[in-house]
Amino acid sequence: ADIRAIFNAPDHSEAKRLIGRFVKTYETSAPKLATWAETALPRGPDCAGSARTSTPAAAHQQCRGDRE
Repeated sequence: ADIRAIFNAPDHSEAKRLIGRFVKTYETSAPKLATWAETALPRGPDCAGSARTSTPAAAHQQCRGDRE
């Protein structure tokens, strides 16, 4: 539910705030999850493991930051 709230945040600043809260919640009990969240969640759901783009190549480009 925590990750869903991040992806459903109304704007970027709220998403960043929720990521920070998520990381703080899990940094002791699940440090690998917290580290993953800091890097994957700011990139969006396609980089966090969801397949919402039309092709795997498009998802890979988006995660790498290749934007025109």
